[in-house]
Amino acid sequence: MSSIRTTPNLNERDILTGDINGSIVGGQGNTNQINIYSHGFGPVFDRLCRHVASNASFNSAEVAAQPKCHEGTRIAILDHLTSWAAASSYHYSITWLYGPAGSGKSTILCTIAQRLFDRNLLLSSFFFIPTMAYQLALSIPATRPFIMKAIEMDLLIFSTSLWEQARALVIAPIIAVHQQSPLDTGQYRRIFVIDGLDECRDSDTQCETLQVLNSILRHFIIPLAILVASRPEQHFRLAFNLGDLNAASTRLHFDNSYKADQDIKKYFMDEFGFIREKHLFRSHLPTYWPPSGTIETLVRKSSEQFIYASTVVRFIKSARHNPEKRLEILMRASDAGKAKAFEELDPLYATIFNTIDLAWDITCSRSSPVVSSEPIKDTMRDRAITQPTGRGRAASTF
Repeated sequence: MSSIRTTPNLNERDILTGDINGSIVGGQGNTNQINIYSHGFGPVFDRLCRHVASNASFNSAEVAAQPKCHEGTRIAILDHLTSWAAASSYHYSITWLYGPAGSGKSTILCTIAQRLFDRNLLLSSFFFIPTMAYQLALSIPATRPFIMKAIEMDLLIFSTSLWEQARALVIAPIIAVHQQSPLDTGQYRRIFVIDGLDECRDSDTQCETLQVLNSILRHFIIPLAILVASRPEQHFRLAFNLGDLNAASTRLHFDNSYKADQDIKKYFMDEFGFIREKHLFRSHLPTYWPPSGTIETLVRKSSEQFIYASTVVRFIKSARHNPEKRLEILMRASDAGKAKAFEELDPLYATIFNTIDLAWDITCSRSSPVVSSEPIKDTMRDRAITQPTGRGRAASTF
């Protein structure tokens, strides 16, 4: 067993950017110290491992830390995608889930990837060919010698085009295995889950990626399927409306038909319930908290965008602050007449940043007592960090 330092191939990292920033396939990546174990498969497999973005897998430490769908929410869309993935054959082998930024696409794909993994359906959660080949070698071990043979035959394979890599490292190995001993479609993993395609460096590369994905499916003699999520950019719409992609794909618009308001309301109710039961300052909360109508107002201001709701909850749940005071700050800054979540995000973030500045000033004062001519009074400190009077000393235990 060997441990190597991995630096994702520059082309691979540029195209779907090997570091994980809010999606299964990530944003601008940094080189990380990552252990990839070749399990004694030899130097050729080590060569493949050097081109793997190992933190891109849905069950990597970074992605595992990302939020999944709140329990009891997004039921309809998750059930729809699970049923599609579990089918024995696919009328449409590509499902394009599209929706605006902040709508929760990445959270849904993280959740569905976990579901598919638990059901032994997830083949890969990262597109770039070396990473896909590595995950393929682990998911279908019989493909491993064919993948290693392709690398031995062309040591520069990782610098060739996406299509040439796909042909040599993914398509040919699966076909070879199937010709030797036909694969039982009920026994092997067959779903690719790809998020954040719109974070690719340019629209041409994004469209090329879609074409390569479709070519992979067309060349397989066994059923595979791909779930891809992105924003509804114009070039994606054009690509999915033309030629082979149009015939092979179905579209799933992540819109209000999935009743996001109901899910967001449940999310707020559960989170406020957790705060009442578990928060450090729960004993200072009124019996009937939050006030009547608060949740309805927050749901309306979320405009079916979970990004607004989750930001509000993280702000209020801060373990260092009184939730009642934090909620009051947000409600005072609110303008209930606004109807779009993204119009609300600027004032929401401005309010949050203003409280951070205040807390930072107090933190600096507390950490540098020698520069103060007199001690900071507990009541002053309590008021500044919006804690109940008399609880200032408890703050030092955070």
